[in-house]
Amino acid sequence: MAAYDDSGIASIPGVCEVSYWGDPTASRQVLIEVPHGATQKEHYDLLRARLTSPIDADMIDFFFVNTDFAAPECAAATAGRLTTEGAAVLLVRSLIPRTFIDCNRRSAADASSATRSEMTPLIPSYITADEDRCLLLGMHATYRDTVRRAFDRIVGAGGSALILHTYAPRSIDVSVDESIVEALHRAYEPAVYAGWPERPEVDMITEAGDGTMLASPALASAMQRELEAAGFEVRRNATYRLFPSTAAYEHCSRYPGRVLCIEFSRGKLADPFIPFSAMKVCETQVDRAASAMARAFLLQNATKEKI
Repeated sequence: MAAYDDSGIASIPGVCEVSYWGDPTASRQVLIEVPHGATQKEHYDLLRARLTSPIDADMIDFFFVNTDFAAPECAAATAGRLTTEGAAVLLVRSLIPRTFIDCNRRSAADASSATRSEMTPLIPSYITADEDRCLLLGMHATYRDTVRRAFDRIVGAGGSALILHTYAPRSIDVSVDESIVEALHRAYEPAVYAGWPERPEVDMITEAGDGTMLASPALASAMQRELEAAGFEVRRNATYRLFPSTAAYEHCSRYPGRVLCIEFSRGKLADPFIPFSAMKVCETQVDRAASAMARAFLLQNATKEKI
């Protein structure tokens, strides 16, 4: 990992971690964003200590079951693989727990409620203090400004971007409100949990709600081929599509054909998957996923160069 920064896009304590990998003059430029990168208990504890809303002590259970476990490790491993092949990578990781505010949401107006058909809210209803909302919205705005500038620098100059997420192994339908922890514990009781729909090991989110293709068809095909060759089950838009309320939709719409959003099942990357607690990353699976994703980006770039 190279420690250079000639753009003003830099780490901000408690908001984001920015790292630069490889030779900044390389012809192959890739941005990797991890919008839900606050995966460690210390991230939760640090921000929780700044909030005054009466948040239940067991809300940490929601954090563990809902954070994008292993996404930062996958991102870093992919960046490392890409740089060994001569690419340059800008990696932006959010440090703001989505338990309190979601960095993959555009605004309160766009994401004001959690429904069965749309994404979860920007700020959950258990954040009741005005000063907390002001703090969180300020952090959210700072993060989004950093990411926008990163997209402009890399993707706007002809590079590609990967938005990397992980999700729970099954689609669990509960409302994000003051009773979320109790509802989740009921939902994860073995007999109940077995009835929730199972998600693909990998879901590539390539289309808008109306079916418009926003990702690069060539990159999506290369990514699916490489991940399947690495032993992953891959689907496209099986879990959801790119909702207008999400920041991912904005990035993909601004740069159609240059951004790919991917979800990995945490059950595939954990050793083992255990809800409501910290988990151990399966390094073998993370390396396998990262190697496949890096190959897909390199293959796409090789095809462009030949053309």
